[in-house]
Amino acid sequence: MSQHFPFEQFIKFSDDKSDINIEKCEKQVPITDQNGDFSSDEMLELTQEIKNHIKKDINPDKFNTYFNETFFVTEISNNQIKFLVTTNFLRKVIQNHYLGFLDQSIKSALGKSFEIIIETNQSLNEMPPELPKQSESYKPKVENNFNATKQDLNNAVESKVIQHFDTNENIYTGLLKEKTFDNFVSGPSNKMSYAAAVAVSNKPGQLYPSLYIHGGSGLGKTHLLHSIGNAILDKFPRKKIVLTSASAFVNEMVDHLKDKTLNIFRKKYSQDIDVLMIDDIHELKNKNFTQDEFFHVFNELYKQKKQLIFTSDKHPNEIDGIAERIKTRLYWGLVTEVQNPDLETRIAILKQKAKDSDIHLSDDVANIIASSIKSNIRELEGSLIKLGAYSSINNINIDVEMAKEILNLDEDFEKKLSYESILETISDYYKIPIKDIVGKSRIKEIANARHIAMYFAYHHMKATLKDIAEYFGGRDHTSVLHAVKKIQQYIKENGDKASQIYEVETRLV
Repeated sequence: MSQHFPFEQFIKFSDDKSDINIEKCEKQVPITDQNGDFSSDEMLELTQEIKNHIKKDINPDKFNTYFNETFFVTEISNNQIKFLVTTNFLRKVIQNHYLGFLDQSIKSALGKSFEIIIETNQSLNEMPPELPKQSESYKPKVENNFNATKQDLNNAVESKVIQHFDTNENIYTGLLKEKTFDNFVSGPSNKMSYAAAVAVSNKPGQLYPSLYIHGGSGLGKTHLLHSIGNAILDKFPRKKIVLTSASAFVNEMVDHLKDKTLNIFRKKYSQDIDVLMIDDIHELKNKNFTQDEFFHVFNELYKQKKQLIFTSDKHPNEIDGIAERIKTRLYWGLVTEVQNPDLETRIAILKQKAKDSDIHLSDDVANIIASSIKSNIRELEGSLIKLGAYSSINNINIDVEMAKEILNLDEDFEKKLSYESILETISDYYKIPIKDIVGKSRIKEIANARHIAMYFAYHHMKATLKDIAEYFGGRDHTSVLHAVKKIQQYIKENGDKASQIYEVETRLV
C-alpha cells in the first residue's frame, strides 16, 4: 500500500506490544474528522485494505458481487466510518448478511471498531465530488446506474419483466416457435395432459378428435397448445392450424356480423382449417349467439374428423352460462386436468426456463424459489425473469441473498415446517390419527401416510435420516430411506398417488 495513507493514526498493535496503551494513543492522535487531509487516493487505498481482509473470509463469487467494484470508503471520523455502495439492494444485503465480516475487516485494517454507516447514491444529494476527479480507479461496477434512483432501477427491472411476457399478449396471431414439447417440463401434475397432447400431435383428428385440457391459470395449458401446433406443422407442413382464444373468436365473429360477412367467418372455421385450438373456452359463457356459431363449427369439424383442442380453467360441467349442448360437445373427447406442479417439477421448470433465458441459476436459488412459490408456473417464470433483469442491470450474480431480497421470499419456509405441522396436515388429509402414523401399525393406508410424512420431513425440513428414524419411534434409518425412495417412485410412476401426495404438499404450512 502507498505510504501516503496516515496509518499512524490507525495503529494496530499485536499481542507482543500489549504494553502500549491503545486508548491513550488514539486520544493523543485524533482521527481527522470528515476526511480532513485525506486525499481520494488515500480513501481508495483504505477501501482496498478493508476489501483485502473481507476477501479472505467470504466466497470469491460473493465478494465479486457485493464488494469488489461496488463498495467504497467515503468518510471517516473518530468513531464512524461511512461506505458508499451503488444500490439499495447491495446496502441491504451487506447489512443483513455481511456486517460481521465488515466489522472484523475494519478492526484488522485499523485496529479498532467503528460505527458502520452504509449509504447509497440514492440517499445522498450527489456523489462525493472529489473521488471521481482524483482517481481513474474509482469506477463502480454499475457505472451507468450510479446516478439512477431506486425507482429508476425498479422501473428498469419491471420493464424487462413486462417485455418478456409481452410476447404472450399477442399469441393468437400465430404459433410461438419457442414453445415446444422439448422445453415443456412434464411431471406428475401434467403427465396425462402432456401424453394426450403428444398423441394428438402425432395423429391429429384420429386418436382424440376432441381434446379438452383444464386447470388453474398459469400452469402450462397454453404452452401445450403451442407445442401441439408446432409439432403438427413439423410432421404435417400442409395442415392449416388456427390457434385463437374464446374472446378473440367472439370479437372476430362480431366484426364479421357487423360487416355482413358472416359467411366468410363460417367458411374459415368450418371448411378451411385442419386443426382448431381455442384457449380459455369458458369465455364463451353468456355469449349465446357466438355459442350457436361455435356449435355448428364444432359439429362440422368433428364430422370431417378434424382436430379440436380446447383449454379452460374449469371442467366442462363446471362452466356457468354455457348451453348444455355445448358442454356435451366439449365432453365428447378426452378431458384431462393440469394440476399445480409439485416441488421437484417446479425446480425442473425453473431450471429449464433459466436455460431458455440464458440465466445462470444455482441449485440453492432454484430450491428456495420453488419452495416459496407454489401458485403457478407463470409466477415462477416472472420471478426468474425479475432476478435475471436485476442481475443484468446491476451486473451482479444471482444468489440466495439476492433472491430473498428482490422477490421477498419467505426465508423461514423450511424452519416453519416441523414434524408436528407435517403430521397434522397428513392426519387431516387421510383422516388417520397422528399416534397411528408415528406408531408401529403396518396397515397399508397408515404405512403409506407414515412414508409420506417421512418423505416431507426429509425433503422440506432437511432432517437427516437418523433424526427422522428417531422421531418415528426409533426406527432404523434404512427404513426411512426405503420410505423416501418409495414415495419418489410413486411420484414418478403412479399418477393417482402422485396427485394425492402433491395435494397434501400444498396444504403444508
